[in-house]
Amino acid sequence: MSREFEVRPIMFTFDEVEALVTGLRMVESWGGPALAAASRAALAKVTLALPVARREEVERSRLFAPDFHLRPETGEVLELVRRAIGEQRSLTFEYRDKDGQASARSVRPLGLYYWGATWTLAAWCEMRRDFRNFRIDRMKSPAAGKPFASEPDQSLDAFIAAMRARARG
Repeated sequence: MSREFEVRPIMFTFDEVEALVTGLRMVESWGGPALAAASRAALAKVTLALPVARREEVERSRLFAPDFHLRPETGEVLELVRRAIGEQRSLTFEYRDKDGQASARSVRPLGLYYWGATWTLAAWCEMRRDFRNFRIDRMKSPAAGKPFASEPDQSLDAFIAAMRARARG
């Protein structure tokens, strides 16, 4: 006995359209040049995926992500860091901590987090032999280095577990 299933087109609700538009606007504003271009292209595709009668919903969204508070060079650093994460390449950079102390770092970049005003890099720091967070806007002269192999105790999952443990005290 076979059952026949009716295939219905799946359509976005207005809230789903607004969520997509808002998320893409955020990435366009805060994600660096390559992701900004990709976000604009994706938004055009989302718009075209909607029926003609609903395309104005994209423009009706009044949720925005202004980028005037971000320095343009931060986007360039973000691009370099993002590529290093994707290619599993070490990063070297000069860093100034919150107290202005300078250091040279070599890290295994694991992930990027945006906190509403700043991007931070989750990384395994070779100098400290431990997980560390680095603000992207405090990095100077970043450069991608050699590829590194994945190691379970130096992974993003291990980083998150370590941060949770530290937060619990």
